[in-house]
Amino acid sequence: MDYSRAFVLRHGLGVEREFGVRDRPAWVVTVFEYRIGALVVAIAVPGMMLLVWR
Repeated sequence: MDYSRAFVLRHGLGVEREFGVRDRPAWVVTVFEYRIGALVVAIAVPGMMLLVWR
């Protein structure tokens, strides 16, 4: 996993974006972080719902 290239916002002029600008290891980091975030939300939202319900 390549964290140094995963979240680069500026890629410069003349970069072909048709098939994406990240290589495979950087793309894996992006997907991994997305899934971790989804897991956190999936645990936090029901927990907050239980706190509010009581």
